[in-house]
Amino acid sequence: PFWLTLVVAVIVQNLAAHYQFLEQRSLQKELTNRRALYIVTYLLFPINVLVGVLAGVWRMVISGLYNAVHF
Repeated sequence: PFWLTLVVAVIVQNLAAHYQFLEQRSLQKELTNRRALYIVTYLLFPINVLVGVLAGVWRMVISGLYNAVHF
């Protein structure tokens, strides 16, 4: 459930950013529904922190393995 929650949260954020918070009809992409974007960002902050920590740990593991192989 933990991994599924992280994956679903990232997918929902990307889809919402693309379809809900960006104006698609104009020549330049504009941010719309700014208040809703702030609320979603505030509510998903703990999940984004977990995603960032896991990405950092994953990068350190990959880097350690890469360096161990090439050492």
